[in-house]
Amino acid sequence: MNISDTIQPFDVELEFWSDDDTALLCIRHNKLTKEHWKHVYDEYKESSPKSEPDERYIFSEYHKDKNEVVYWLDLDNDSYYVTKSLGCERLDSMVRSIALAGR
Repeated sequence: MNISDTIQPFDVELEFWSDDDTALLCIRHNKLTKEHWKHVYDEYKESSPKSEPDERYIFSEYHKDKNEVVYWLDLDNDSYYVTKSLGCERLDSMVRSIALAGR
């Protein structure tokens, strides 16, 4: 099973459309996604002790003009892109649908 298979529609929330072509969405971590990226958060907190990464969500942007979806972890003042390891047609389609439904 891919880590993206553990994410369900109820885990994904549209935050806002920042312009006509870009939607920001939050994907709540579940037990498996949190475990999967725990090492990233731990390493970042160790290297930047004053940082406060947001460990609640995987963030996503849907770019309507490019029909592209990107995913990242928010590590306080840094972003750790996880598009290659998380993105797949099933999840991308889910994110697009939720974004467009919220317009």
